Amino acid sequence: MNKDGIDVVVLAGGMATRMGPLCAWIPKALLPILQTPFAVWQMRELTRSLSNLRRAFFVVRDGTESLFREAAEQSPIPSYTFVEEMPKGTGGAILYAKEKAANLAMPLSDPFLVLNGDVLFEMRAENLIRKAQKFGVAIQGISHDHAGSYGGLKMKDDRLIAFDEAQTGIINAGLYAFCHTTLDQCAGMSSFEAGMVPALIKAGCCGVVMTEGAFIDIGTPANYALADSFIRRFAYEMQARAKG
Repeated sequence: MNKDGIDVVVLAGGMATRMGPLCAWIPKALLPILQTPFAVWQMRELTRSLSNLRRAFFVVRDGTESLFREAAEQSPIPSYTFVEEMPKGTGGAILYAKEKAANLAMPLSDPFLVLNGDVLFEMRAENLIRKAQKFGVAIQGISHDHAGSYGGLKMKDDRLIAFDEAQTGIINAGLYAFCHTTLDQCAGMSSFEAGMVPALIKAGCCGVVMTEGAFIDIGTPANYALADSFIRRFAYEMQARAKG
């Protein structure tokens, strides 16, 4: 484990077109859940999962950086914003964050985490870091009844062998860990799903960490409507597990 702490890149620059007027003025990652920005709930869970979480770097779209800075005041760890002036795709955003942090003399930890800005579940960040140190990259999977909506994962032992939209049972939960040297092999790729993942699978350097339990993606109005009740239940379950 990195003795200086682990950084996380949060991908929060999407246009949230499925959300309609809900995200007309506020980014999806900052939508209020029980009067708290969703991203703050994410950072609380990630901190629970990884005791040496060091910094969060939010990749955001132009014009939203001030909103993220306000939300950062509630975050349990120091948080920074990197503005995408033009959309770069998921893969491009990851590479952009790594380059931007280095240029600002704040190089990302090696390995570092990447988190989609619209998901919450029981995170296995420490296990992901260890798995990335073994394979080069690691992705968290979670059992789910509707894998076709999220990107089904196919594994052999603990190695990813297919990223298959038709696969049912296990989905990509949206949390990853990357070692720098492995990510450097994906230079120039903008798509995570169509570019990076196939290349990583071909190289045999993508491990998988599994978890069970509740999962939410707030990326649709219907799912967002369930978020308050989800957070109440999720927080209760995490507290119960912590008590043993």
